[in-house]
Amino acid sequence: RGHAGSEREHQVSAGRPRLVVLVSGSGTNLQAVIDACSTGALEASVVAVVSNKASAYALERARAASIAAVVLPPSGRSRAAYDQELADVVAGYEPDLVVLAGWMRILTGAFLFSQAAGREMLKRQHGRIINVASIAGLSASVRGPHYAGYAAAKAGLMGLTRELAASWGPHGIRVNAIAPGFFH
Repeated sequence: RGHAGSEREHQVSAGRPRLVVLVSGSGTNLQAVIDACSTGALEASVVAVVSNKASAYALERARAASIAAVVLPPSGRSRAAYDQELADVVAGYEPDLVVLAGWMRILTGAFLFSQAAGREMLKRQHGRIINVASIAGLSASVRGPHYAGYAAAKAGLMGLTRELAASWGPHGIRVNAIAPGFFH
């Protein structure tokens, strides 16, 4: 695992917001963030990528960009213990912004993670959290019962985002969600 205090990370992000990106899959959203940072379209630095799956191709994308790639598999511990360790790992990188880009764990992870990151951001009276949701969280679908859990999880993430934005906005912390997808 990487460590938040490494000299390289502080040089890379000197004067730029520090991003930690949580992923579970191939990392196409992550790659877009990395590319935007490297071209200057996004004035930030990705300092770590954390995945719950060792096989996630997103970790290779991070390594190719010389970004700390952390694998934190959930097996062998309770959900609460896992979520707490995840929050601690992310907080160790001292992020200014946390991006959930294809993080495919149940909402408790997003909630506990937001709480842990939020504690540090509240101390600084500054920070940003972006959740990548889905258009599926906005409306019902006829795609079948296998889709219901996904849609419900994304709707829950949007609700969490709204609540955190209302609660933490007055304290200098912005919480937003983007919802890629097609409108019909």
